Amino acid sequence: MMEDEPTPEYRRVFKILFYSRDDPETVGAILKGDAIEHEGRLWFVPMWYDSKEEAWSVPLRLVCLSTPEIVVCLQKLVDDPKADFLLNYPIPIADLSKETAPEKSSEFLVIERPPLKILKAH
Repeated sequence: MMEDEPTPEYRRVFKILFYSRDDPETVGAILKGDAIEHEGRLWFVPMWYDSKEEAWSVPLRLVCLSTPEIVVCLQKLVDDPKADFLLNYPIPIADLSKETAPEKSSEFLVIERPPLKILKAH
């Protein structure tokens, strides 16, 4: 591991139900994705890079779900085996799931390539 690389750490990966607004194949469908806590906020992880040699993953980007406009649409689910949260706010998933950075938007706070390595659960 290089000196400036983050150390892999365990983090709970939450499951979140949401719907997209920009993907013709999934518009209107309820989708399931991942979210993690980072710096005291809840962040949606639209895409992961998995290590081929080790048991960790790196989020390509983080999308903040704790902004005032979005958090009011986030509902914690109790005793639901499918997900931890329901987001009643459309996510531009096709744009956020690309490997290239999405265009800047004032709607979402996005961190590109955060310095995180998340250990995978076995």
